[in-house]
Amino acid sequence: MAKDARIGVFICRCGGKIDQFIDVEQLEKEATILSQVSAVYVMDFPCSIKGREDIKKIIGEEKLNRLVIAGCTPRTHQKLFGSLCLEAGLSRFAFEMANIREQCAMVHKENKSSALEKAKALLRMAIAKASHIMPENIREVEITPAAVVIGAGIAGMNAALALSRRGIPVSLVERERKMGGLLRSLYMLYPNFIKASQLLKELINQVKAQLNIDVYLNAEVKNINGYIGNYRINLQSNGKESTLNCGSIIVATGARIFEPEGLFNYDKKKVITQLQLEKKLKDNKVDSNDVIMIQCVGCRNEERPHCCRICCLTAVKNAFLIKQKKPEAKITLLFRDLQSEYLDIFSQARESGINFSRYSPDKLPQVKAGKVEVYDLLSQKKRQIPYDLIVLSSTAPAAYKRCPVVVDFP
Repeated sequence: MAKDARIGVFICRCGGKIDQFIDVEQLEKEATILSQVSAVYVMDFPCSIKGREDIKKIIGEEKLNRLVIAGCTPRTHQKLFGSLCLEAGLSRFAFEMANIREQCAMVHKENKSSALEKAKALLRMAIAKASHIMPENIREVEITPAAVVIGAGIAGMNAALALSRRGIPVSLVERERKMGGLLRSLYMLYPNFIKASQLLKELINQVKAQLNIDVYLNAEVKNINGYIGNYRINLQSNGKESTLNCGSIIVATGARIFEPEGLFNYDKKKVITQLQLEKKLKDNKVDSNDVIMIQCVGCRNEERPHCCRICCLTAVKNAFLIKQKKPEAKITLLFRDLQSEYLDIFSQARESGINFSRYSPDKLPQVKAGKVEVYDLLSQKKRQIPYDLIVLSSTAPAAYKRCPVVVDFP
């Protein structure tokens, strides 16, 4: 910690957009008791012309040499407050921001106590970081005008293409013998219902056509040295070691699908995952008459509280594909909530004959011999649904933590 640090904390009300959901007076008290803080002010708009002039005046009166702004995102206001510091005679890096609007007030409107506690934590972290800021002069350094993308799945290939089209040399590193990652395991993609293999082929051809993309297959990153703008990556590929020099690194290593061992009688035969169903669809080996899909397997619980955002769309898409191949098949989708960027897909699914049954996390579906027993929240009745194939919509460990859109069917 800098011994001479005198930190001024400025908390923004943002015209009611913050203090309507966060008790800024409690935030003020939180900051006041911290030993590193010399002054605390609650303001309507610190970013306004008047607000900035007031802050510069306070810097002089309180002899402040560090600032913490609790308000909007640094994405939009970092340069503004950096310029303010320069105008006040401080280093442009002598401030830290706590994003209590977008990350607290705007996302926790229904839970003000949680918003306040999160805002307090963000403020404490910003103050702690500000106490260690040391003024530095801006230095220019040489950078290596090249990039390395680790992972040649769909994300890695698109990243490599985007960089290469801007004239940046790219090394695309993949540990498998082929590019494509998880995309190689999929059959059809929604909403266009194009074959994943078709999209994959087009992407690979585009990568190969770019002269400034070097592809390393069957390659493993051994270690990375250097610093921002100048990295050195030691690579082992096909038994040979090589060194890649680059100015930036993109990690696009994807995710692993959760294996639902011990859940719903999962046996990889009669009870499979959506990813395993993709392979069956791809090989035209789906001949089941009674198919049940169970959503939210292995997630939205204490161990994995997130919603992965893709399971609902994947399940309905695959249900459509089964119906196309076998129109007489009876398909039932057991769900807690439904989420998709394409909400009309659920209505289309019902019109095509796909059934939906909503269950409660307190009463999970029970898989028994030849049938699934479930308490349907919509009809408030216990149902026994026959099956010859159960498909579990399992999640990915590193999925997005976003609340689902709840869709209630009439």
